[in-house]
Amino acid sequence: MNNKTIFYAIVLSMLVTLTIGCASTNNTPTPTPSQADERNQLDQVIRRASDYLNDFLRDERGATIVIIAAHPNFWGLSNYIINGLSRNAVNDRTFRVADRTQLGDVEILFQQNSGRVSDETLLSLTRVTGASVYFAIDITRTRNEYTFNLRAVDIETQVLAGHEIFVFESTQFIDDLSYRDPNAPIYAIVSVRGDQDGRIEKAFTEVLNSNGIRSIQSGTDLYSLNASLELQDVDSDDPRFAYVRYILNYSFRLPSNAEVFSKTISDRVQHRNTPEARNRAIQMVEHFIRSDGFSTDLTNNISRL
Repeated sequence: MNNKTIFYAIVLSMLVTLTIGCASTNNTPTPTPSQADERNQLDQVIRRASDYLNDFLRDERGATIVIIAAHPNFWGLSNYIINGLSRNAVNDRTFRVADRTQLGDVEILFQQNSGRVSDETLLSLTRVTGASVYFAIDITRTRNEYTFNLRAVDIETQVLAGHEIFVFESTQFIDDLSYRDPNAPIYAIVSVRGDQDGRIEKAFTEVLNSNGIRSIQSGTDLYSLNASLELQDVDSDDPRFAYVRYILNYSFRLPSNAEVFSKTISDRVQHRNTPEARNRAIQMVEHFIRSDGFSTDLTNNISRL
């Protein structure tokens, strides 16, 4: 075989290899988004809704509002969106969102009557929360798309003050949230070791209640929230202050005792004396549970319950 023949053989071999490589690349299936990616897509929709709220209330900075699910459909998804809007409000510091535990039976009445309730019921929102406007969440689905309606209603006049629509595609993460049965009762037993004043148990219970989980003392087929709180005095590196370290551990489990999620948080706080530092530490733990800590963990895992 002469040199020219050898050269053509090598070139032909390289072309075949490249062709096979390209074919293999083109036939490689597109990777499906991970659950984190799907959750991020929904969080971006919530972020846009939060931006709408911020703009709507730009002249009422610091005002208190109520965010409520007007219909029982897609309970888990509505709950995720409301918690996300509330969390963004805390971080944006534009306005305050009334704690859903303050609403009592108002949200249930909304859902039972397709968003139509009496004037007295609406005015009770103002008396209890101090809010003058509520934002009603309503979600519908058409094929592979969800439509999220966000309506602003003046509580006193019941006049529609604002309306925005957000459309997003279905994903497995969203579907898992959507089809949770709102009528299926969930009961959990809450146990917090080291909670002398009951403040930490109260914070956990309020977050569970706002997510449709009722605290109960005993029974069968119960979910469980086990937590422990430690407050440790820390040697002061500044004689003007007293230092206390808090350590909170918690674990949420299914009736089978399988763990759904758990976390440990720890930090050091300071104040003028030890009792005040300890009180400040407990306040920090309460804030973590109610805002972007335990509340977020529960919201992100609600579809697994």
